Amino acid sequence: SSMLTVLTGALFATNDPDERQKNANYLMDIIDDYLQESPIVFEKLPDYIMGEHRKYYPDGKVGKDMPHVSAPNFPSEVNLIKEKYDDPQKTFKKRYE
Repeated sequence: SSMLTVLTGALFATNDPDERQKNANYLMDIIDDYLQESPIVFEKLPDYIMGEHRKYYPDGKVGKDMPHVSAPNFPSEVNLIKEKYDDPQKTFKKRYE
C-alpha cells in the first residue's frame, strides 16, 4: 500500500540511523492516527460528498485533531446547486383516454 511506500521512503531519506528511526516512528504514529479516525470519516462519507459533513465538526475543521497531526480547516463552501430545479412535468395534461 502507499502507506508502506511512504514509510520505506523515510527509512532511506537520510544516512543517520537515529534520524531514520525517528522519522519512521513519527510516520507510523501518523498512520496510526489515520487508521483510528478513518472508520468515523468513512461512516460519514455520503455527507462529505454533498458537503454536509460540516454539521459533524462545529470547530471548523475537517475531522478532528489527533495526537500527532492537527486536522485541516474547512475549505471554502461550494454550492453545487446553482438554481432551483424546475420540473418539466409539474403540470401533467392527460391527452388520451
